[in-house]
Amino acid sequence: MEDYELFNVNPVRSPPLTLSESFSVHNYQFNEQFMLGAAAQKKLLPIRINTSKGKLTILNQLADRSVINKTYAPKEKVASNKKDTLDDPDIDILFSDAESEGSLPTIPTDGKVVLDTIVILHSSIELSGTAKYHHWHTKITDCKTIRHDEPKFIDDTILITTADNMLFSIVFNEKLEPRIVHWWILTSQKRAGSWEIILHPDRKHFLLYDREHGVIKFFGLQHECPYYFDLTRNMNLINTIISCCSYFISKTEVLLFITGIRSSRVFYCVLTWPMSSEEKPEVHQFAVPDGKLVQNVIPFNNNYCLCVKTNSVDVLSAHQLLISDGHGSSVCERSVLSDITHFEHDELLLEKLKSLDYEKYHRYTRSILFSTTHSSICVILADDQGAAQFYGLTRFKGLRGFTLLSVQDTDPANYKLQIISFDKVFEIILNISDLKCLVQDSDIESMSNVLARYTKDASFANADQLISFSAKMPITHEHNGIELWSCGPSSLSSISTNGYVEHYRSILKISQFQFFSRLFVLPIATLPGSLRLKMSMDDQESDGYLVVASDSNTVSKAFLLYFNTVENIECDEVEDILSFHNVPTVHYSVTEEFFVQITTEKMCLQSFKNEADTWGYNLPYKADGATSSGSQVLIWSGSNLIYFQDINLRDKSLKVGSVGNATIVHRIEKAFFNEEGSEIYLIINHKILVCAIDVKAEEINVLRDVELGSLLFDAVLVGYNEIICSTIPGAANAGVSSICKPFDITAGFNNLTGYYNIEYLGHGTCMFYNPHSIFLYDLFRRERIPVKLADWKRNNKIIAIKRLADRFAILFGDGLRVYENAYRSFTTSNIVLSSTSCTKKFLYLDKISRLLVANCNKKTLECIKLENGRRSILYTGRIFSDVDLLLDVQELILDELHRPNLQINNKDHIILACSCKRKLVDSRGGKNVIKILLIVPNPGRLVITHLVSLELESIGCNGKIKSVSDCSFWVSIEDSIAKYQLVRTPNGSKDPFTVERKYSWEVSSTKSFDADDFMVANVTVDGQISILTFQTNTTYIQDNQENTRKHTSVYITKDGSVIAYVEPLNHSNNLVTGALVLYLPRENGFRQLIADAKILLKKIVKSLHITSKNDIYLLNVDGTITAFKITKSHNIHNADLILADDDSSTYEFSGPPNIHLLTRSTTSITNNIGMWDLSFTPTD
Repeated sequence: MEDYELFNVNPVRSPPLTLSESFSVHNYQFNEQFMLGAAAQKKLLPIRINTSKGKLTILNQLADRSVINKTYAPKEKVASNKKDTLDDPDIDILFSDAESEGSLPTIPTDGKVVLDTIVILHSSIELSGTAKYHHWHTKITDCKTIRHDEPKFIDDTILITTADNMLFSIVFNEKLEPRIVHWWILTSQKRAGSWEIILHPDRKHFLLYDREHGVIKFFGLQHECPYYFDLTRNMNLINTIISCCSYFISKTEVLLFITGIRSSRVFYCVLTWPMSSEEKPEVHQFAVPDGKLVQNVIPFNNNYCLCVKTNSVDVLSAHQLLISDGHGSSVCERSVLSDITHFEHDELLLEKLKSLDYEKYHRYTRSILFSTTHSSICVILADDQGAAQFYGLTRFKGLRGFTLLSVQDTDPANYKLQIISFDKVFEIILNISDLKCLVQDSDIESMSNVLARYTKDASFANADQLISFSAKMPITHEHNGIELWSCGPSSLSSISTNGYVEHYRSILKISQFQFFSRLFVLPIATLPGSLRLKMSMDDQESDGYLVVASDSNTVSKAFLLYFNTVENIECDEVEDILSFHNVPTVHYSVTEEFFVQITTEKMCLQSFKNEADTWGYNLPYKADGATSSGSQVLIWSGSNLIYFQDINLRDKSLKVGSVGNATIVHRIEKAFFNEEGSEIYLIINHKILVCAIDVKAEEINVLRDVELGSLLFDAVLVGYNEIICSTIPGAANAGVSSICKPFDITAGFNNLTGYYNIEYLGHGTCMFYNPHSIFLYDLFRRERIPVKLADWKRNNKIIAIKRLADRFAILFGDGLRVYENAYRSFTTSNIVLSSTSCTKKFLYLDKISRLLVANCNKKTLECIKLENGRRSILYTGRIFSDVDLLLDVQELILDELHRPNLQINNKDHIILACSCKRKLVDSRGGKNVIKILLIVPNPGRLVITHLVSLELESIGCNGKIKSVSDCSFWVSIEDSIAKYQLVRTPNGSKDPFTVERKYSWEVSSTKSFDADDFMVANVTVDGQISILTFQTNTTYIQDNQENTRKHTSVYITKDGSVIAYVEPLNHSNNLVTGALVLYLPRENGFRQLIADAKILLKKIVKSLHITSKNDIYLLNVDGTITAFKITKSHNIHNADLILADDDSSTYEFSGPPNIHLLTRSTTSITNNIGMWDLSFTPTD
């Protein structure tokens, strides 16, 4: 093969050439928008974090840096090079060490201790539910956390290994951001590693092993600061594949059991040495006569372990292994268990079981939880003599892993776990009071023993395909109007392209609130002590609320809402605190002595200290609304105000007035006090009046008149005298506006597409809502945050929202729900599919707003409504009875001009083209067939019928079909790309439809192609690209001077440019994994495709998706998604090549050191200690 460079790195400029008339003279560039790393969680780990400030600085001072320059050469080699004298640098080191001796600094512990879970993804980590993904440059092969017993070491040690043979120690800072404190190069060889971490039971030592290359490295944590480590031993097993490694549970010695394959024979190896000794270990190894490979080893104690082999499950003792006896005692049949995927020791579970039934469980000393490939979670109970009993806990479909929780329920019958299932992390509560002995893990009933489950994190599916379509309800004008979904064999995920989504879970629903339309909420903690004493509320009930609910006409009721625990929430009706029950309440508040209830006609004060002390006031106007601040009360009606400066003084502090004049009559929409209660803000039409009311003055004093320029719909006071407004759509400056003291206006910084009420939730966040939509607004970042409410359907109208500290209550049409924050993610929703291991194809049918899912193996079609996951099965058994496999499915474009020709007059009818592979036993026609199907939407169901079939000898490009207008489509057949069209046959014909071949473009070979109404593009098997334009029937070929020759796929954009994905010709440096190139056809005498823009990528791309708005989404092989925009410039002299390595505005990935960069580094050190973020490389 020729030795090409990946790219010609000279700037690409468009020469002044004569172009075809169908193309404009433009220059393009790729601009990265964002990269989403939230793809398919792999592992969960518990984590404890000390958030004290200055912690990392102290850790850095405690580190023993002598490991950096320590030699790991054999001792005899070191001795031969030993010097008799010390040179000056050695003397300096001795003096510096002597000066550094003394008292050690203390790690600060005054910060909050965070107990959380780390989510490990393919090449990133995340604290569960935060949607903050800390990206690495390459695949993470393993991650473990070590919890320390010493109180001064609060943080867990986090160890991470990567595929480029690096080991990292990570500590989170006070902002919960990970920092590298120690890194280690495990090998200088340029090969991918599969390193796994095994922790010693003493939690002070660990080993790493590389399965494929037979390498084991032993490390110990530093005594003074266990976030740094030292390499203690190396072991290289030549020509060996390691199956598994495991320490026996001993804190005084190292006893290591290794199994693997050497020279095609299964071997066992046991290494042992005293924990405190650096002597050579004793090695006992032998070949196993039965040749059965050990798949997993689970240690019970310092003498026994469980070996899961291919044909048996045995218990082996250390003594047996030391005398070369590999035959253990069988504890169960191999058929009882599928393959074990993960296991954890947990003594808390055993304690709970003993407290439930001591007689049954008292003899057991160890409990080990494990998961299997059948999605089951089981437990092993073992005693000191190696006897073991298996119990089934539960089975959870799609289970990929689990982790233990250190904080458990006080009820001994309840046991908590966190698990991964179908791209979500769940916390589940299991009932362990009646565990059954395991018969077969596949027979455990799904969701058995599960009392409750809560979603803690969500990612999008590790997909095969991306789809996009127009969003049904864009909330703001800044919304791009596109819904993006990732589609994989097991699940569908809606991806937020406008930032993370706040997910809330419902913790309470009260149906009796469906009759109300207003809510007034008072925290119990803010109520006067005398009132709380009267209502017999203790301090434990302070996490609750007094709720007054009212409708618009006749009913008012009061309730007490208590939050004891998430599982125990109470709501009780209260009878004695309302003066009026059969009238609507406009406002309700409590002073130090009185309940204050305001109806549309009257205000009433009722003392809770003296029940006989009541006072009523008949309002001179029918109240539109009211507000209060301390003892101040303000009521408004039209342009009239009723003001009580001190309601405790009753009508002695009363002021009645109005705003406006004889020519202008204002209607007050809303009013509220400032934080000090010294000023009143009146929301009137398109302005805000800032007033001060003196009960002795004749008129209301208007201090300021703030003109907004558009009609206000709602406004709230946030922070210190800042008002957030929502305005009427369609007016000038419509949207979200901010008015800050001294009342400068910042308007329209997030335009809205509807009418929105506002509820301030605190912490710089507002909730915007209307009957059918809801979102959060971040006041600091001035950004909209999408919201997903569990169990909410948009036909259930939102009436009102009230803040409840860190929760909030929503009054719906069907009742009241209380929500609390669950997690953040970049997915709006996840839908689990059936037949999760089968290959599928996906197509969005815009006419019926359904996603068509084609199960290629089972040859079935179903439509899914993405809003709620509801499925409609299309009955295709007879249609696909003669085929073996579905290859592709596409909708044929039926425009208005062509519809009468086919005599299909209903606009909702859908025509599909399905490419299929024939059954081998079927001799009819060719090896492939394209079936044309018609979907007819009927009430409650979809009817599918077969129209016609097109027999073909072969179809290239995995059966790809590309639809164009006039019910036509392109396919790759033999040595050409052909265009076919569905047509109606003349009356009297046997078949009403037929498929006619309209055009054929002969090409040498086809690896990938794309087409539209104006051109078709082809990539050959050897990576050459060419296009054919229909307007001039001209073929354009790739410029031979371009060095980007290995194209793998091609895509035509809406404006006629061609985008190709290019794989690198040389992967040896592992720094570039491909590129995007944008081509334009040029009439320069050679009819060539000229590269107009390029960008180097840092991840290998699985597929590329272009939306209707020319946005590009790359689906990478590690599941991440990268978004690009194509920008266009009319200046033909300024289209420089964009290089991700050199241009900070382009596609950059931060990550820890790359081994290939390290090997070129001027330093020869193999490890280093310091403080770096994840963008650090030693060459910096």
